[in-house]
Amino acid sequence: MSAVLSSPFNQIPLLQSLYSEIEILKSRFCKIESELTELKAENTELKATIIEQAELIANSLKRNTRIENVIFSHDEEGDLVEDETGRPVLSEALTVTTETPATPETATTWQNTLTGIRAKYTVLHLEQNILPNSFGEVVLDSHAFKVYLTERIHEEYRVKDSISNMRKLKNDVFKEAVKQHPNKVFISKSKKGNQETCLVLKEMRDNQV
Repeated sequence: MSAVLSSPFNQIPLLQSLYSEIEILKSRFCKIESELTELKAENTELKATIIEQAELIANSLKRNTRIENVIFSHDEEGDLVEDETGRPVLSEALTVTTETPATPETATTWQNTLTGIRAKYTVLHLEQNILPNSFGEVVLDSHAFKVYLTERIHEEYRVKDSISNMRKLKNDVFKEAVKQHPNKVFISKSKKGNQETCLVLKEMRDNQV
């Protein structure tokens, strides 16, 4: 049996086919490389846009924080001071300090109720007997209110230490106090938590301790 010799000329179609496939692959590679270059350019533009938007948002937040600090009151931890309805309390710089005199009808209304009388003396007690804290705030918290109403207020207006609805009584007296003297006092959430409220004098005072 004689061996069949392969002539180089017989392999030309195969070489041409391989060459064509190589050219196609080169073309595809160039196309992919071009697309990658375009994607890099687009990513650079997108990154620049994101950075610009982030800077705009940061500047806007800074402006909003400055406005919030001017308009609303904050405690020593920087948190907003809220009233009994959960709304932020206006800054003292925006509140009127002169109290509008009560009309005879208004005075008669609270004088004829036990809650109104207790509210009147509670405000007087807050003004005259409570010392300001280290931040200059004059605050009557739940404990101090209970002590005042069970031991220090005029005897005919006192309540028993064992009273079961002290929280409701406190809330009623505090609300009446704000109704009588809206320019003197306001209700704030206690910093001790548990949704306790306290009565606060709007006027800031120097700490004498």
